[in-house]
Amino acid sequence: MKFNVLIFVIILSCSKQKINLNELSGYWEIDFIKKNNEKYIPKPSILQYDHYTINNYKGIMNKVELKIDGTYATSKDYSSFILEKINDYYFIKFRTKWDEWERKIKYLDNKKMILENNNFEYHYKRHFN
Repeated sequence: MKFNVLIFVIILSCSKQKINLNELSGYWEIDFIKKNNEKYIPKPSILQYDHYTINNYKGIMNKVELKIDGTYATSKDYSSFILEKINDYYFIKFRTKWDEWERKIKYLDNKKMILENNNFEYHYKRHFN
């Protein structure tokens, strides 16, 4: 019995994903949004990206839109944020002059990111330009 418990603990500790926060920097496109096993896929008519820049657990996020001529239009508005670790999870804590909110980083690698807020899961794919 003790051996089975030990094996279970080892498997659990090995399965926990280690997040490299440097992967957050870059352009991210929402692939889909999920809530209560329902999936919403954004319309592809407007290609918008969330652009993250980080430095020492602080950063900014702004919206970027791909224009028809292939250039990018960057929003002048941005959200500053800090990264904070709480109970083995990293949170992005955003702040603007109008609002504050946070999103839990559920998954992050160099191609995919999943953020969670208010039972919504935001599934992103990295945009390589």
